[in-house]
Amino acid sequence: MLFNGKIIALLTLTGLIGGIIGGTIVWLCVRPSPTSISFSQAPPEIVKADLVSTWELAQQNDLYSLEKLADTYETGECVEQNIPRALSYRKKASEIGSAESSYLVGYAYEKGIGIKKNGAKSEKYYWQAAKKGHPKAQYSLALHSSGLDEGENDPFSPSLKFNISKEKALSLLKKSANQNYGLAEHMLAGFYLEQKKYDEAILFYEKAAKHGEKDKWKLEQAKNGKMNQAITIESPSTEILEEFNDGDIEYKWKVLLTNTSDALWNGSVTFKLLDINGKTIDEAIKFDISIPEKKNIILEGTRSISKEKFNSKTKINVNVEYRK
Repeated sequence: MLFNGKIIALLTLTGLIGGIIGGTIVWLCVRPSPTSISFSQAPPEIVKADLVSTWELAQQNDLYSLEKLADTYETGECVEQNIPRALSYRKKASEIGSAESSYLVGYAYEKGIGIKKNGAKSEKYYWQAAKKGHPKAQYSLALHSSGLDEGENDPFSPSLKFNISKEKALSLLKKSANQNYGLAEHMLAGFYLEQKKYDEAILFYEKAAKHGEKDKWKLEQAKNGKMNQAITIESPSTEILEEFNDGDIEYKWKVLLTNTSDALWNGSVTFKLLDINGKTIDEAIKFDISIPEKKNIILEGTRSISKEKFNSKTKINVNVEYRK
């Protein structure tokens, strides 16, 4: 019995050792190599496009690799286009500091590209990029700010609005324009034109034109506005020359105009006689004139009007309009 027990124990031990050895051999045969692990985990299209190493680096939050995969899925180059997947890589790149990716995610949320539109998230990602100095993000925040919205009925005014003050929006716009971003330069020029700051408007319209945003009509409007400002109007006056029995009077008007610019001023001057409330009591008189640079001229003339309309508080309204 003891002999039989030893035999059984020996056989059992031999079987156990054999099983361990055999199992080890099987495990070694089927265990995947490090390369096959990567291939089995990466999406099939990444394997097919030979982008496994890029994919592996992206899993380690390598910024270049994340943005390369985002570009690949976005354009559909080498792999089938997949915008939601591109955005997932953009978001990761944004989280680790990419201003460009933050801007692109914000733009996707604004436009609803591959994702549902979301104004709050769009603003959030734009701010992330803008704080890092991204000019397009700075411009986008200014463009959509409620502070710089000059007209609610403007058909070109964007429907999406961010609650950003005029001062903050203008600061963002200037930062973007100072990085030579054409759209920001053009928008800033328009703001200055509205404010009648013609020198600044001309400067930024000309800069915008160099960066692909030409607007000849607005530029001319700014230049004309500057020339109109060059005309100073001094000493407008009226006096009664003669009274007639039919109740009319003849009056004389006179005004001094000075061209303060360094260029010839060619344009028209319109005069109206106004009452104390600013109402026109004598129709406009229009003259085409030229005033040399840094020179002045006196314009004067006579008119007839009903005496009851004329009193000591009537005044001349003078309007100038420059043209080439």
